[in-house]
Amino acid sequence: MKEKNKFKISDKKFNVFIPLVNLLLFESFNFPDFESGNENLSENFIEILKSVEGIDLNGNDFIRTRILYFLLGLNIKSREEIFEIIIENEMYTHAMSISYALENNRSMNSNSIPLSQETFFLELVEFKFNGVLNKVILVYFIFHFEDIFGFKFSDNKYITKNDYVNILENLCKEKDFLNKNFF
Repeated sequence: MKEKNKFKISDKKFNVFIPLVNLLLFESFNFPDFESGNENLSENFIEILKSVEGIDLNGNDFIRTRILYFLLGLNIKSREEIFEIIIENEMYTHAMSISYALENNRSMNSNSIPLSQETFFLELVEFKFNGVLNKVILVYFIFHFEDIFGFKFSDNKYITKNDYVNILENLCKEKDFLNKNFF
């Protein structure tokens, strides 16, 4: 049981993501118990892995419901940590600002981007202080955690401690959204 406390990320602000990783893999916020050498992946996660080639992350109920469940249960401290993580990701901030400008049929000029950035920031503030879920938050989490479905597990029904640590190290850090499709 003492082993469960060892699963910490070097950049502590990303520890807030660990319960979501656990929820996606195991259908529980709890840390896995690797005393037997490995842990069972959830049946739902295994089924999603079988169809990962054709997965539509934006419309996928598996990832959306778990993200929503995770986000709705966050306290203000955790929402503040997520707020800071998102604000510090300049590439995501810029991409979402452009997305808002395009969605609102704004021409791409010096006036439209600041308005879109303001919309982005206001939605993020609504999440931070009031727990309001919106596009800014949902899109961030969908794209941040999509790589969990591409991970090559040692066994397709179990996860080893090494696999788990590898997933945490890869998902619980700042993600480079540069080459991702946001729209």
